[in-house]
Amino acid sequence: MSTALQAILFGVLLPATIAGVFLLVGRRAWAAALGIGVGYAAGHAALEGEWPSLPPHDVTNWPIYFAIGAAILAVVETAWEYRAAVRWLVRVAVACGILWLLKPHDEDWRWLGAFFVAMMSFWILLALLARRLGDATLLLVLIVTVSGASVLFAVTGSVSLAQMGGCLAAGLGASWLLSAIGVGRAIVGGVVPVVAIVFSSIAACSVARWSYSSTPWWMAAVVAASPSAAWLVDWTPLRSATPWKSAVARATVVAIVVAVPVGLALKDFLASPY
Repeated sequence: MSTALQAILFGVLLPATIAGVFLLVGRRAWAAALGIGVGYAAGHAALEGEWPSLPPHDVTNWPIYFAIGAAILAVVETAWEYRAAVRWLVRVAVACGILWLLKPHDEDWRWLGAFFVAMMSFWILLALLARRLGDATLLLVLIVTVSGASVLFAVTGSVSLAQMGGCLAAGLGASWLLSAIGVGRAIVGGVVPVVAIVFSSIAACSVARWSYSSTPWWMAAVVAASPSAAWLVDWTPLRSATPWKSAVARATVVAIVVAVPVGLALKDFLASPY
């Protein structure tokens, strides 16, 4: 089987199918969380050719376990109502644990501190957007963000990390398609923890230069912050447009922001003699 065909079958169709089946059956936030998390883990492992050991020998295989854990966390959060302070304390503990496992050996506590702030900022951003935007709109914005990050990872030296991002984007794509035609209701509450954890862990692997990647930290930061650009539409006449027009407008603005670091990285890649 060719490498391109493997990437399509395992990195796109497999996670998308799993995410779609879960959402079709469950039609709730917990189903979306499990579908995207399990779909990502299955796609990532299939691309690797085997299920990694625990702990994995390759640090970049940790996101498989993070995705499963994130899905479980999302199911718990959607199944039981508990105080917001407790919810965020748990999230803080999860973020600290993830970043400790991904910490490069030659880095100190400042690396952990910087990535902790970045990861929690991204998580808070998604949580705020989930309150403002509908399911289909936020999912479309996330697809643009994650897909753009995948291109960035590929251009800056890591096809494997780009494929990992593709697995996540594929699950989001299937969930968006079903949500757009009316399958599922209020599912973003389950999607946010999974995306926050999996995307942040992949980005951390890239910036930390695991898997031969050399993504500049500021480029990854711009892509991670790009969903916030969706709010700009609220300052235009499109804020009162139909849901579809508003969703497309928000995704377009986010895509423009993502295109800046991706375009600069591509320029450097094409200019490189290697």
